[in-house]
Order: sequence, then C-alpha cells, then structure tokens
Amino acid sequence: MTPHLGQLFELRVVKVENSEEAGRVTLQQILVPNFFIFIPGVDLNKDYNIDFYSDHNGSGNYNPPPVDHAWRLTFNSSNGDFVASFNHNTNFTDIQWPEATSVNDNQSFVTNFLLYQNYPNPFNPSTKISWQSPVGSWQTLKVYDVLGNELATLVDEYREAGNYDLEFDANTLAGGVYFYKLTAGSFTQTRKMILIK
Repeated sequence: MTPHLGQLFELRVVKVENSEEAGRVTLQQILVPNFFIFIPGVDLNKDYNIDFYSDHNGSGNYNPPPVDHAWRLTFNSSNGDFVASFNHNTNFTDIQWPEATSVNDNQSFVTNFLLYQNYPNPFNPSTKISWQSPVGSWQTLKVYDVLGNELATLVDEYREAGNYDLEFDANTLAGGVYFYKLTAGSFTQTRKMILIK
C-alpha cells in the first residue's frame, strides 16, 4: 500500500450471512509499506468479507471511491486461521463503511504485541509501564538489574487481548539502570529504565 503512507487506514471483518462485525482495526497512519494485522473472533466454517480503505483525501473518515481508496476481500474460515495477502491496485469497491457504534477501550485497535517505553524515564520513585496484546495469553512482566538478576515479578497471569498498564514503584531499589521484560506466548521484549535517587 505504498501510495498511502501517512494516511489513515481502517479495516473490518464482516460475517457475510448477517453483516455481523467480527473485528475492526484503525491505524491513524500507515507507517510502513508492508504490515500485518491480526483480527481475532472469527467463527469456523463461515464466509467473511474483509473491507478496508485508506483515507486518500485526508478527511478523517470514509468517502466512496475514487475519493478514498477502498477494497474488499472474501474468505471462508473453514481451515481456522486465514492469512490474506493484498497488493495495491485500482480495482476500488464502495464498501459503504459504517461508523462504529461502541468500542471496548481495552481491546480497541490492538494489532500486535508491543511493550512501550516506561514513562517517565528517568524516574523517581515510580514509573508507568504499558503494553498491548492482540490475543489472550499467559503474560509475565519482570524487572531485572544490569547483571540479569530478577528483582520483581509485576505480572504472572493469563490476560485477554487488550491494552494494559501498571505503576512500578522502585522505592526499595537503589538508583541505577534496570530492565523490564514482557513475555506473552512466544513474544518477548525488553526495555531499559533508569531510576534516579
């Protein structure tokens, strides 16, 4: 989708038989020409449409082609997970995009695993750690010193897909460099934080 870098992008998966929406994703802007989106919640042995568009005219919402560029792909979920591949073309389709009527803030627009940089950083004595998960999984969030010694387990439980954050209080730790590591299924990411005392 190279012609649309920097533009708003929206995608939704809709069950063909009753127009029920299985999932929706909004990217405020396309940052890279090739990207992946994960949509949970499809039922087995059902037909679905994947409707998506890029906000070509920059209005902030959907306008029928050729003003905005829109496409539709169709798939059947008989084999479980489905991977759709798309290359930019000019075979536009008016997908008649409806506005979302309600959104669960915890699960909205989560498309991949991501561990954010803590804020503030440097910090004293506490900082906020945030992450997102596109699927439910057993998740652990741990804090380590520069030697790799585990100092604290902040999370060690099953969590549903969504956005999460917590406040880490380092009041009992000495000033210095520390690391926090998120493990969720096969995903692992580590970030550095600096405690100033």
